[in-house]
Formats: sequence, C-alpha cells, structure tokens
Amino acid sequence: MGAGAAWTLAPNLLRGAEAHPAEAVQVLFPSGRSLGYFPNVMGPRLLAADEDAPAVLIHSVSDTVLHRGGRKLSLGSLARARMVTDPDGVIHVAGLRDDGLWLVRVKKSGKPTATQLATFPEPHPAAGLDVVWTAEGLRIIGPGPTPRTMAVYTGKPEAKPLVLTIHAPVHPLLRYDAGCQRLHAVFCPWNDYSAIYDTVYYLRSDDHGASWLKADGSKHELPLQPTAREHGFERPRPEPISITGQPAGGHSNTLAHCLELDADGHPHLLYTFNRPYHLAREPFMRCVHVCWDGAKWSLDNWDGSKWKSGELSADFSVDIAGGCLDIVDRQTIRVLLMCKDRKALWLDLGIASSNDGGKTWSAIKPITTDAGAKAAHYVAPSWVRRGTDYDFVCAGFNKEPEAPVYRGTIPGHLFA
Repeated sequence: MGAGAAWTLAPNLLRGAEAHPAEAVQVLFPSGRSLGYFPNVMGPRLLAADEDAPAVLIHSVSDTVLHRGGRKLSLGSLARARMVTDPDGVIHVAGLRDDGLWLVRVKKSGKPTATQLATFPEPHPAAGLDVVWTAEGLRIIGPGPTPRTMAVYTGKPEAKPLVLTIHAPVHPLLRYDAGCQRLHAVFCPWNDYSAIYDTVYYLRSDDHGASWLKADGSKHELPLQPTAREHGFERPRPEPISITGQPAGGHSNTLAHCLELDADGHPHLLYTFNRPYHLAREPFMRCVHVCWDGAKWSLDNWDGSKWKSGELSADFSVDIAGGCLDIVDRQTIRVLLMCKDRKALWLDLGIASSNDGGKTWSAIKPITTDAGAKAAHYVAPSWVRRGTDYDFVCAGFNKEPEAPVYRGTIPGHLFA
C-alpha cells in the first residue's frame, strides 16, 4: 500500500465497544470553558514542564488557571492562551485580554508576572495564537496589530511585530526545531464568504522570525494574503498544503489541529476537512496526515482522475474530528483522535499508530465509549509522553460555555 493508504477499523468501533484499559478518565476541573472542536481555542493544554507531573493550562469562564506541581495558580482572564517552558523552567503563557496581547511568566517558586506585549481591539473569534521558545527567546504568532492580520511577536514589549498575513482572521500553529534553529508555522484563514476555515498554509523561518520562506527555501514577500483563489488576489499568497480545487473534489472546511516535528526536523500535521457540499454523499468529518520529507509534501496533487492524500480513514461510517500527534521516531507516529460512528451524536476518544512514517495506519482503538451516555463530546485533546505512557487532558462539550476538563493516562502498550 502506498502513501495515504487508509487504516482499518477496529471491530464494532464506537458501537458500544468496550474501551481499552486506559486509566479511567477523571474530572480535573469541573467548570472549564469549551468552544467546540473546530477549533477549540479555549481547550485545556498540557506541557511537560516538570519531571513529576506535566503542567495543565485551563480556561474557566472568568479565569485562566495553571496547574503545576500540585499548585493552582490564577493567571487572570487570558483568552485563547498557549504556553511554553524555557531552559530555566519558567513557563510563559501568552493570551488575549480586552486590550491586546499579554504574556504571563510563572517561575517554579514565584507568583505570575504579567506584561502587555501589544495593544489591539478584540480579534475575530476565528483567530488563535501559539507560542514557542527559541535560541533567541520567545516567539508568538497570533492576531496582528490591525484587524484581520497575523503577526509574529517576541517577548519584548518594545519590539515591533512583523505582519505575516492580511485580510483574513487566522488560526495558527507554531513549532521550533532547536537543532537547526528553524521555525515552522501552519495556519488556516477564516473565509467570511462561506463561514468556514479555508485551506491550510505553511511558512518557515530560518532567522527566528525575521523573514519567512516556503518549504523549499524560496523567500516570501510579506505580507501575504491567504485569500481563496476565487476571491481574487491583492498580495502574494502563502504556500497551500491542503487539497484545493473544490470543483474536482478538493477539501472544504479545512483546519489544522496539530503540528509536530520528526527527528530530521520535518513538519507533520493533522488537518480535518469536509467534502464540498455538492459533492458529499452524506455529512462526515475526515482527517489527513501530511508531512514534508525534505523535498516534497506527502500530500500529492491531482493525478488526472483523482486526488491523492494521506487520509487516516476512507471509511465513510466513521467521523474523525482531529486530534494530536506524537512523532516517536522516523517511522513511528501515534495519534489521539476525536472520533465517532457517523450515526452517533457525540465524539469519543480513540488512538491509532503508524509504523511506516504515516504511509499506513493501524485500527482505531477506543479510549472512551461513554460520550453518548454523557451527551457531550470529548474534545480538544492534548497529551505528553512520559516514559512509555501518555498523560492527556481534554474538554467536554455539549453546547454550553462551561465544560468539565478531563484527565487520564494511556498505557503505551495499547499502541502495539
């Protein structure tokens, strides 16, 4: 089987099948915030900041809470927050308040210290942000200084942000390769014409965010305009890495859920999509794994008769609404997924893996099977590998703004 071959489905997947023996999912925080799964900018986040236990970042209705080392620290209202740790163990949490972009620093033994990095009005609800630590310090990618822009910030309030894109609210993901000091970004613009996220784009930087390139190293002229082709151009467009060309069966309602790097520094991502409405035989959510191998993207182009892609499942009876990746080594990739039987109403969690770099995938193994009984989705999973096992957190979601935050452990042997 070649690249993009689908995985098989475990028997009776999500139809009352007994969950595999992961540690029972427990309520970590009863009243977090949840905004669904496409995307969940208020979902909980997990960070391997300490040896004894990972740090957890939770959004509640009126506060943002950091769980670290058995302590609960209130960071104040900090919307769409993301976090990273530096070599000294300081956690940096970037997020939005009413008047712009803020950074909160949390030392292991100290109180949170907040600094405003930029001032701008409340961004579009579709816009998110992400943060990494580099050899030259903090880098944040998020809403720009003017509406409908995306920019790169440092942790220094006096530094002027670099505007990357214009004319579209954007949901970004950011990763840093310390070995070659390279930044990788993927992002999805919100399309106001169709009220969906439209196309996944890629950028990289080899100078800590001063300039930005395509995957092959060719330079971009900034700012870029990620506007769908049918709506015209005013500025150069970023590099698309999702299947486009909807009349021929391209992907619609497209959103990247995670971005990770392999041992060679190559980016891997998961994105979800729906077929364009006039082509879909029934409503369903599907998920694709894409990677750069140093010369090309694994997402192939139109071959004259059909699109080739790295779908995790071509079975229309299962919905996959995204998830998170772990690149164990050059061949081994593991995923924690939001998934369900297409006829079911609520998303459960499942796992799967690839032992050939993403060319083929294992059967989905259910981790939870009680979403239907709870009448709520398990959404926005975040995980870290600790030894051979995985700690994870996720949110509940049933259309209410308040949602429980769950935690659990997945034994590593379940991926065998």
